[in-house]
Amino acid sequence: MSIHYITCAPVAILAGFIIVASQAFPAVDVSWISFGVAAAIVCILLLAQLDRGRGKVQRALDGAMIVVSAFLIVFALTISGNAVLWLSLALALGIVALAFSGLALHDAVNWRGQHRLRNLHWLAGAGDDALTTPPRAA
Repeated sequence: MSIHYITCAPVAILAGFIIVASQAFPAVDVSWISFGVAAAIVCILLLAQLDRGRGKVQRALDGAMIVVSAFLIVFALTISGNAVLWLSLALALGIVALAFSGLALHDAVNWRGQHRLRNLHWLAGAGDDALTTPPRAA
């Protein structure tokens, strides 16, 4: 299992929880749920930076998710009422979109490597031998 999947999938699931919570719970509860989940997302993404093989594009997506999560933390602590519900929903949708973009990007690199297509030099791992070796027939 890839470290990209281990980091991006839980981030998308946690942000999805904020989306559901913003429509199911009162504003006071949503603000604290958003604060806690956004802090967990920031921790996951900061720990993911220890992986040296993430690549520039994935690190940029991680940075964008950290910035959106930081905005979510600030808004959760400073705004109240319906504004926290809708801002939590919007920012969590942004985090989900960025997380799935990271998953799709990693999948595209693996697919191109397995099919021996021209390498994309700007993607992390595009020239790795493990990705360019076709799967063996059983």
